[in-house]
Amino acid sequence: MKKALTTAGVALALGLFAGVATTAHAADNLENKTDSNANFEVTISDDKAGLQLTSVPSFNFGTIGQEALISNSQSLNGSASGDLEVTDYSGNDAGWTLQGQLGEFHNADSSDKFSADSMTLNGKDAAVTADDITDPALASANLQQNGTALTAAKGTGAGKTTATFGTTTKDAVSDTTKAATLVLPKHTTVKAGTYSTTIDWLLGAGQTSDDVPAADDTSNS
Repeated sequence: MKKALTTAGVALALGLFAGVATTAHAADNLENKTDSNANFEVTISDDKAGLQLTSVPSFNFGTIGQEALISNSQSLNGSASGDLEVTDYSGNDAGWTLQGQLGEFHNADSSDKFSADSMTLNGKDAAVTADDITDPALASANLQQNGTALTAAKGTGAGKTTATFGTTTKDAVSDTTKAATLVLPKHTTVKAGTYSTTIDWLLGAGQTSDDVPAADDTSNS
């Protein structure tokens, strides 16, 4: 009796395996196959295409006494009007570099001209927003020395990047700080009146330490 039960059990097991082996799949019997396709189109307007510098700030350093500048060098904190804005819709992921060069200050009739010792952007307290998850690096650049203000490493910087100087946001509270610092040398021939200059901004694809290939050049005063 024991032998018979054992044999019956083996027979049942074999029947189960046989059932699995003979199961048919409908896809295995298909012989007539046809492919289709799916697609989409990416578009952008001509005025937004490529790598562009779309906005630059102007700076105001307030007032200073004539006698003070005749006597000694002076340091002035300034505010910014407008943002630095770079758009990269080139699609090449090369990254980019933005530099600024401060020009020579002059009065209204250009009868007096002189250069600043330095103009340093306050990158530490500036706010950066970017479409790319990896925010570009914002530096405290000296624009008197063609300083690098904003950089995006290779593989980053796609879409729109905006840097706002003089305003930071922490815990949803905005705080107005200095946007830049201007250091003027002692200048014995300075005249009363408004002095101004231009800042030449140079945007180039990729990252280099000195020579940046030009993609867009914008000046402001």
